[in-house]
Amino acid sequence: MKKLTKKKPTKKKLTLKSYHFSIGNSTTGPVGFCARVMACSKKDAVALLKEELPQEAPIAEEPCTPAEWAVEYMRVYFNPSAITEKHIDEINPA
Repeated sequence: MKKLTKKKPTKKKLTLKSYHFSIGNSTTGPVGFCARVMACSKKDAVALLKEELPQEAPIAEEPCTPAEWAVEYMRVYFNPSAITEKHIDEINPA
């Protein structure tokens, strides 16, 4: 009787790639936002960006000009749960 041997699972080599996200476009809208994430897959890149992206970011906390008529503050808000692989517009080798 022939002895069966188990094959060792082959390990897939993980290769980092640079994923560029284009989420807001200041050419067509009022705010632009992009990010570049190093990951092994689109899925991982999306998950990492969602994890690292704050829900809000201050731009200017104090009045921009010392005048009665001034911009009081500026803040940008993000919705990480709305980010998908469709926002990836470029993939480059690491």
